[in-house]
This record gives sequence, C-alpha cells and structure tokens, in this order.
Amino acid sequence: YRTKVTEAMAHDLKTPLAAIAAYAESLESFPGDAPKTAEYTAKITEKVEVMDHMIEDILALSKVGGPL
Repeated sequence: YRTKVTEAMAHDLKTPLAAIAAYAESLESFPGDAPKTAEYTAKITEKVEVMDHMIEDILALSKVGGPL
C-alpha cells in the first residue's frame, strides 16, 4: 500500500514539474526583460531539479521498504 501511495504521490508531483520546466524553457526565449527573464528561469529550473531529486529519493525509499 505504501509503495502504491508513494508512486502515486510522485507521479502527481512530477506532472506539474514537467509543465513548470517547459514554461521555464519557454521564458528563456521570451524577448522581454532579458536579465529578469534569465534570473527567473534559472530559479524555476533550479527548484524543479531539487524537487525532481526529492521525488526520486522518495521512490527509491519506497522500493527499499523503509519507513517514510
């Protein structure tokens, strides 16, 4: 049960993260305020990567069967 819940939770988190990453990539080519656009996209991308690693850790933990 715990494994299924963890996998479902990770899937639910990964879907919006993929959308955020796509928006960040799109902002990089936006012809607006270049310095701010670059700053914001870098922060978005950084946070997406951090959350992605956290999700991978959760999935790995669920496969080992350890406590959450």
